[in-house]
Amino acid sequence: QVSRQQVATEIVDQNLARPLVEEDREFEGIWRFHEDVLVADPAAHVPCTAMYEAFVRYCARTGRRPVEQEAFEFVFARMENPVPALGNGNWTGYRLRPDRV
Repeated sequence: QVSRQQVATEIVDQNLARPLVEEDREFEGIWRFHEDVLVADPAAHVPCTAMYEAFVRYCARTGRRPVEQEAFEFVFARMENPVPALGNGNWTGYRLRPDRV
């Protein structure tokens, strides 16, 4: 028979721990993309679709599972040094490294 503690542990793991681990993994993938593929350039503009497609290619190359575009954009908008700006369908503040996409 399963103890109450085992049931509680499974519930916590299923409802809290696993989603947090997955969230961390998703953030890590976007952060790595930010560090490995992008160059800060205040004058640069990259279309949203091109940025996301570069992220998906990066994930395929590095064995990561890409998040959906909406999740990517939500997290990416919160990157720093510099903070990317989104406007008119373009990300401003970064350019893609041609040798990394």
